[in-house]
Amino acid sequence: MWKRPAALLSTDLALVALRSSLKVFCSVVAVSLALVLSGSPSSLANARIAKSGTVIACFHEKISLFTARAHPGRCSIWGYRGKQFVGLSIKGMKWGHWGANPTRAAYGVDTRNGTRVRVIAYRPIACDEGRTWYSRVIVLTFPDGNAFGLRRPTCDGPSVIG
Repeated sequence: MWKRPAALLSTDLALVALRSSLKVFCSVVAVSLALVLSGSPSSLANARIAKSGTVIACFHEKISLFTARAHPGRCSIWGYRGKQFVGLSIKGMKWGHWGANPTRAAYGVDTRNGTRVRVIAYRPIACDEGRTWYSRVIVLTFPDGNAFGLRRPTCDGPSVIG
């Protein structure tokens, strides 16, 4: 029986090792790609619409509908002040300690008149759908220091918690 030279034997081992490492590399790439693609589209698009966790209701004036948003940078903060439905649209908010009771948004600006505002959201309510909703807010305007509180809708329902 013919014996292969030792030099050829080491080359064959190198090819086997190269093939198996290539298979491992391709497997890792395939699994990583599958994990990225299986993530929710909202996380891929960096959207702030929340599916779980702590949220606040933002009002959309054109369609008269509230949606759940997690630490929104722009939000129409509407709710009940006594028996009156009032609010304002705010942009540029930077939230600190989201999920805490209370949480505060600084650097907000009223889109109607450019007044600086700060929003304090508090009294979180845990809902059956798995999210926690802030049920009250205080809007503080600068530089005059006026403030008003609002009861907010919660739990994907049309009613406002009193």
